[in-house]
Amino acid sequence: MNRVRRCSTLLVVIVGLLTCGITARAGSLWFTIDVATQQAVPGDILTFFGTVSNSSESLIYLIGDSATADAGLSVDDSPFFDNFPSFLNPGGEPLTAELFSLTVLPGTPAGSYAGMFAILGGSYGSQDVLGAQDFTVNVTETVVPEPSSLLLLLSGLAGLAGTFRRRLTR
Repeated sequence: MNRVRRCSTLLVVIVGLLTCGITARAGSLWFTIDVATQQAVPGDILTFFGTVSNSSESLIYLIGDSATADAGLSVDDSPFFDNFPSFLNPGGEPLTAELFSLTVLPGTPAGSYAGMFAILGGSYGSQDVLGAQDFTVNVTETVVPEPSSLLLLLSGLAGLAGTFRRRLTR
């Protein structure tokens, strides 16, 4: 019975060490969003750039991404697929390019909105989270002049134009 317990414990330790080794390789991607906090008004489209590099000694595959955002924000992650390669060579130069664009939907109230962008991949065939970064969008309200104020301004300008015209004809 002791022998079975020792074998099972040894098996668990070996599996744990192998798993740690895989995790360490997957965690060697360096990833950051260059300007993680941006300002916007409803209707704006924001662009987020990021820098990615492989600091490990093995090839890292970039399989995909995952993006989440608060209600009122719409994320388009197609720039990641267009701008980043499907793999990064070990020790290569950092690559900076557009990660994703974000639309602040019309009618979004003023406030602070958050989201997260993650890069997925790892060794061939794996889809681990290689790196994740949070981002923030501070939405402010647009100031739209009231129609009555605009009408008052235009009628005042029309009155001044009429006065100057009468003085010129005298």
